[in-house]
Amino acid sequence: MKFNPVTTAIAIALGALIAYGFYSFNDNALKVLLSLGSFLILSICLVFTIGGSYSYYSTNVNVRSTSLLFFTVAFISHFIFSFTQFSASVYIVTHGILLLLYVLVLYKLTRSI
Repeated sequence: MKFNPVTTAIAIALGALIAYGFYSFNDNALKVLLSLGSFLILSICLVFTIGGSYSYYSTNVNVRSTSLLFFTVAFISHFIFSFTQFSASVYIVTHGILLLLYVLVLYKLTRSI
C-alpha cells in the first residue's frame, strides 16, 4: 500500500472540514465528542478512499468502494446524531463498532490476495 501525500492531506483536510461542520450545526452538549469522532472516522475512510493505492487493481477497487460505503454510512450516522440528543456511551459504542467493522473488512480485503 502506498499513500500519496497530497491526496492524503486533502482527505484529512476534508474530514476536518466536515467535522467542523458537525461541530457548528450541533446544539448538543456532546458536540465536541461528535466532531472528534466524525473527524477520526471520516478522515480514516477518506484516506483509504482517495489517499491510498494498492499494487493490485482488484484490491484497489475493493478497498476504495468499501471505504466509500463506510464513509457514507458514517456520514449519515453522524448526521442523525447531530440532530438528536444522545449519550456518550451510545455514540462511542455505535461508532466504535462501525470503525472496528470497517478495519476488519479492510484487513480481510487486503489479505485475500
